[in-house]
Amino acid sequence: MSKKEQQPDSSDPWQDCLDYCAITDVGMRRANNQDNLRVVIAANEKNWKSQGHLFIVADGMGAHAAGEKASEMAVRSVPHHYQKYIEKSPPESLKLAIRETNNEIHERGESNPEFHNMGTTICALTLLPQGALLGHVGDSRVYRFRADMIEQLTFDHSLVWEMKRHGKLKTPEDEAAIPKNVITRSLGPNAEVEVDLEGPFPIQTGDTFLLCSDGLSGQVSDLIIGATLSLQDPETAAAFLRDLANLTGGPDNVTVIIAKVTGDQLTTNREDSGSFTVTTETDDEDTSSALFYALGGVLALAGGVLAMTLSSQLPGLITLGLGALLGLTGFIKPMFSSNGSVSQQIGGQPFGEGPYSRTDCKVTSDVLNEIISLVKRVREAHDRSTDQFDWQHFDELCVAGAEYQQRGDFAAAFLQFAKAISFMMTEFRST
Repeated sequence: MSKKEQQPDSSDPWQDCLDYCAITDVGMRRANNQDNLRVVIAANEKNWKSQGHLFIVADGMGAHAAGEKASEMAVRSVPHHYQKYIEKSPPESLKLAIRETNNEIHERGESNPEFHNMGTTICALTLLPQGALLGHVGDSRVYRFRADMIEQLTFDHSLVWEMKRHGKLKTPEDEAAIPKNVITRSLGPNAEVEVDLEGPFPIQTGDTFLLCSDGLSGQVSDLIIGATLSLQDPETAAAFLRDLANLTGGPDNVTVIIAKVTGDQLTTNREDSGSFTVTTETDDEDTSSALFYALGGVLALAGGVLAMTLSSQLPGLITLGLGALLGLTGFIKPMFSSNGSVSQQIGGQPFGEGPYSRTDCKVTSDVLNEIISLVKRVREAHDRSTDQFDWQHFDELCVAGAEYQQRGDFAAAFLQFAKAISFMMTEFRST
């Protein structure tokens, strides 16, 4: 059921400071997988300093194979365009890459009736010397786990989140009445798209980043996701979270990328990392040129008046000359401007408003009880099934978990119950 899995190999120059795993699964109720993912690890330190390590999740939507095509185009095109703009700063490169990818998906949808109105979410994470930078459209998510706290770094472009932002949902009942799968922004359906940038967020050793489609976040709580990241390595955690999403119904495709910083080489050092230079769009009418014209005109007029009223014409001529110089500057300046844009240094001020949620995910008795309730679902599946599975090993793991629970070692108990769930889900997939 798993479509792709990626892990670092022994030749990876970053193996001592970065541990990651990426996995995507069709789920329990879908015939095909419309999710896609991509991991692009910098080949060397020079590449890392310029564009970082790139991780992408895309969740496609559309009839027939349209959603799969849209997400496949997204994970292929965004890295290509991002690398194409290597001379620009990472925030500029990432935003331009996502916008150009949107144009390509939109044009493909407009030119081919089979792909009409196809779309996809996109969440892209880059681990840079300046920190973790995100580009984002849709409701796929990026989380960061650190010190028993999981933070959602992206804003869901969904009807529920937009209504909450504008104060339209006052009670949990109001929120429950709104369909959670209605998104307000995606790549493809429209010729233009607004891209959110978030970060850069400082990186510390031990930070764990998770990117996922809503096939995971819609089925598994932030609390359980965070607890899992706190206890398991990326490979084990990715597989377990996929299993949990499928165990709770698996109504959608499930895609997870987990990247854990394990060494100081990738941590953020503000003194050494510098700042981003970001190009911001200006109005078609160059306002600074207009200011030069205005000042030049005022000074020229003042110079003429002074020349006529004062006994000495020198002050007037000087003022008149200064006005002419300012006017000439306003005329020449647009010829040397960079297509209506201006560069500015972005230091400590991050893009966006994230994190958008924080959840304390220390493993407590309440967290453990949530996992035990999922174990009971597995047991119920056993009671209904006529297939022959290795339930003895499952029971042994559950007994070990219960013993740790009685001792008050909730983290160890969580791990045993997690092993039991993953073991049986592997058994189920083998049939």
